[in-house]
Amino acid sequence: MRVLLCLHILLFLQFLQFEVNAQQADLDSLRSVVNPAISSMETVESINELGEQLVMRGEFTEARDWHLLAFQVADRLEAERDLAQFQTLVSLGSLYLSKEKPDSALIMLDQAGFLNVPAESMNSQKNLKAVALQMSGQLVLSSNLYEEAIHVADSLGRGDQVAGLRMNLASVYSSMGEEVVALRNFYDALVFAEDSKDSVLIAVTSNNIGHLFNEMEDYEQAEFYLDNSEEISRNIGHQVNLRRVFVNKGNLYSGQGRYDLAEEYYTEGLDLAEAADDRLAEVRIYYNLARMEAQRGDRSRAEEIFLFSLEESVRLGSVEGQYNSAISLGDLEAERNNYGGAARWYARAQSIAEGRGYHALQTESYSKLYEIYKRAGNTTQALQWLERFNELEDSLASDEKLRLQAEYETLFNIRTREQQAEIIEARQQEIHARVNLQQWLIVFAFSLGGFLLVVAFVLNRSNRKVKDVNSELEESNEKIREVNKTVKEQNDELEQVNQVKNKLFAIVAHDLRSPLSSLQSLIYLIREHDLSKSERNNILDSLDQNIQDNSNMMDNLLAWAKAQMNGVQLNRRVFKFSEAAKAVTEQVRFQAENKGISIETQVVDELTVKADYDIVKLVLRNLIANAIKFSKENDTITVSVSRSKQYAEIQIIDEGIGIKTEDQPKLFGNEHFTTRGTKNEKGSGLGLNLSKEYIEEHGGELWFESEYKVRTTFFFTLPLAEGSVNGTAVSDDHSLEDEREPIDQTKLN
Repeated sequence: MRVLLCLHILLFLQFLQFEVNAQQADLDSLRSVVNPAISSMETVESINELGEQLVMRGEFTEARDWHLLAFQVADRLEAERDLAQFQTLVSLGSLYLSKEKPDSALIMLDQAGFLNVPAESMNSQKNLKAVALQMSGQLVLSSNLYEEAIHVADSLGRGDQVAGLRMNLASVYSSMGEEVVALRNFYDALVFAEDSKDSVLIAVTSNNIGHLFNEMEDYEQAEFYLDNSEEISRNIGHQVNLRRVFVNKGNLYSGQGRYDLAEEYYTEGLDLAEAADDRLAEVRIYYNLARMEAQRGDRSRAEEIFLFSLEESVRLGSVEGQYNSAISLGDLEAERNNYGGAARWYARAQSIAEGRGYHALQTESYSKLYEIYKRAGNTTQALQWLERFNELEDSLASDEKLRLQAEYETLFNIRTREQQAEIIEARQQEIHARVNLQQWLIVFAFSLGGFLLVVAFVLNRSNRKVKDVNSELEESNEKIREVNKTVKEQNDELEQVNQVKNKLFAIVAHDLRSPLSSLQSLIYLIREHDLSKSERNNILDSLDQNIQDNSNMMDNLLAWAKAQMNGVQLNRRVFKFSEAAKAVTEQVRFQAENKGISIETQVVDELTVKADYDIVKLVLRNLIANAIKFSKENDTITVSVSRSKQYAEIQIIDEGIGIKTEDQPKLFGNEHFTTRGTKNEKGSGLGLNLSKEYIEEHGGELWFESEYKVRTTFFFTLPLAEGSVNGTAVSDDHSLEDEREPIDQTKLN
């Protein structure tokens, strides 16, 4: 079952914020009033308030500086130091979540967890930490932390906090594909919302329940809860939830084949998203429109919108958007019997799903890959994906889960009937009251004329009060929309930062330490032993090789670290590609000669590209060094270049040991993957992913083709400079007219 993009869960952070009465004061006025020289709790609160308002306006750098200043003031306090530092660290954690950096937020929140503060204040730290874990893809840890926070809030008698936390917990279980557990938490939240007459919570919870029932194909229940949510959202003016209702109703009616009605709701949702300037919401709605067009049978229109959705999802960093667009494009190719194209899109979606750890998405991608390889007649690949599908399905399916699902569906059915009966009774009472009122007005109309004037006066005053209340509600809704916008923007980083941390630790702990230990051993041999000239020369060669390996690794680490901290910044200029190729081959020639390997370059001297010269050298060096690592003595490595439309296509061909079929998907995967070379050389596993990222930043692609124990060829493309010579270097018989997909090349029989 696919998890649609329209599922949005409102994170109730407002239940767990500090007990600081934030004033919407003018920022310039706050800056002038704050005096960091005064060491007091009030000063810390004022500075943090200023920082939080700056975060809401997107001025993160200045906000961070103010929060750091608040921490300095807090450090000077004595009696309230822990509470002041706690509030400041949590504010910094919230800032990093707004910047979509959950890993940095976790550092701040973990530090706050060591301080001695009241349990209710600590619950705000637990909630934000669970949000950060959910953003980084650690769903099990996130659910456990939400459970702890719910227990604490329940023990404190804070039912509002419990309901908000259960909403968040339900969103985690829904992402994990655990619909039954999600239903239980949604149900508990809805019961509390109705008992406390919280219209906002009722509207949001009903919307999410309706969406989940639609996913479970219980359309009657889905329509009931979505109608209820739409009515309440219109009454209270909750535009954000109303937009989500429109999208969910569009999905509901599209799934039932009521396309005209579905399109009406999608259009209304787009209007609200455009009015709120919410680009990510617009992309999600366009994706659902594309699904509807595909169901209608208009494949060309559907493909056009899916490609637009994929492009915008990549630009906005929406991982779920990329997954769903890729799966849907694969479905279109499968309908056209283009098995190779379908497999490439499914493989791309599968890589995204495994990286996020979403079981439902993994199950779907495995099933899609199995079906397409089966249809293509590639039984080996089909069997492989079927086995992976069955393993995952076996871990999820159980009789207990089905029993609980039926139990909760029955529970919701009973509640639906009760509510429908209550609505009918209320309407009958309303009609009866109106009849009595009309009779009374007819009898006493003339005698009570004066009274009616008084009533009219009272109603007029009431209307004015209602307008004032509506104005206040609109202001509150605007604040909620701003908070929601900030929360939605936090979903982009997710797994990326956590992978960065794990990869860095792995490299520093293993790949960097091992070569340094080897260097230390070689130096010890030279210093402590009387060696012959040939032995010294061998050791010096080993030293030179180790130093070169460490230098290459450090270059990759520095380039990678710079990209993570500041983003990829390209210094594009026009240069001859032959110059970069010559510089790199000279740099690695000693390494190649040491293994008895020759390097040939087949490059048109006049061919020029427009790119970052240093980065192109780094990519070339990584790919050639990788080819040397897996080549044998007397092998030849060939570097060739050819033209393909507006791009230069570079090929690095080796005659080495090749790559096993089962290892090929791992090269550009999210997990740290490396193997030893033909002479037991080690690598960091960082160079290929770094090179791929840099080439894609240039607007090019990087991919490979490999035949185990025969050869491996790495390809990448760079934009040609204007006026570049129309020439083609000598290369293998490779057609360059096809536009290649940026994924591993897999042959379909």
